[in-house]
Amino acid sequence: MPIYKETYSNILILHNENIAQLGIQLYEFVACTDILLTDYSSISIDYLLLDRPMVFTLDDYEQYAASRGLYPDNARDYMPGYHVYSIDELKQAFTELFRDEDNYKEQRKKTRAEYHTYCDGNAGQRLIDFLGIK
Repeated sequence: MPIYKETYSNILILHNENIAQLGIQLYEFVACTDILLTDYSSISIDYLLLDRPMVFTLDDYEQYAASRGLYPDNARDYMPGYHVYSIDELKQAFTELFRDEDNYKEQRKKTRAEYHTYCDGNAGQRLIDFLGIK
């Protein structure tokens, strides 16, 4: 059974074209989400700033690693969320998340600290201070 369908009763699938047609930037949309379902995309690093659950689809992990390579070699260690390899694991991950079971909060916190020095929303003020603007 293919994972991708055009419609689900409780999941809306949007493509980049759909978001662009609405005049919305990808990151504006991402900020409105509750959970990120992704593969090896770097969006997960940015999503860490929201401190929300993530699900990583890794059903082709070995193939992807062999053909394109992954950095670092232990890339899965930097994916703080559910690692799903099958539709059953995907269903299980969403079942837990819909029950508000956030099993990766601490792992996200540790991974976020490795990628983001500041997570306080004060980047603009730091830039103003750095530039000496009054």
